[in-house]
Amino acid sequence: MIQLSYGSPQDARNSEHLAHRYGASILSGEIGVFPEQIGESEATILVAGKEPVYDRCKPILKTLAGNTTYLGERIGAPLAYGTAIGSLIYCSLFGALHAARICEVEGLDIKQFARGLQTNDLENLGDALVDLLERVNDNRFDQSQATIGVYADSTELLLQHAHDSDINPIIAQFVNDVMRKALAAGLGDEDMAAVIKILRENV
Repeated sequence: MIQLSYGSPQDARNSEHLAHRYGASILSGEIGVFPEQIGESEATILVAGKEPVYDRCKPILKTLAGNTTYLGERIGAPLAYGTAIGSLIYCSLFGALHAARICEVEGLDIKQFARGLQTNDLENLGDALVDLLERVNDNRFDQSQATIGVYADSTELLLQHAHDSDINPIIAQFVNDVMRKALAAGLGDEDMAAVIKILRENV
């Protein structure tokens, strides 16, 4: 069985357990493209499961997505990857919407703001995200060009602006609350990546 439905990593593990109970083999996958792109050479499907099963099913998967990528035998890996991407996308979209509201209340052209992002800021943001994730992977939180303390001052201003301008503060409040927790945990002199320590807490 090749399971390509959306779900959680735990759903994938449950499906694997059920399949094995009935003597079936199973792969779990995450489709990384829109429906109209299925069948194209650049379409992506991430898949995991027992390697011999993947080898048998590979021709079928390659027909669906030329860029089918095997992630190993941990059955939940593709859905975990998709969930991680979802986190990045949703938080980015919410930030973009709050930015659009700032532009509106301050009389700035949203399209001009967007074009400026394309030409300058997005590339720098991509590099910053890669650096942050690599720091988390390596547990390397020192030698920062901008500490949590510096960022916290900015998020405080973001929240203040929302209140001053009658912008719904729900997004700015969330960001500022996280930064306050990081400061309270004594992380003010560490890199932004150290916020992962807050997320690692079992709350």
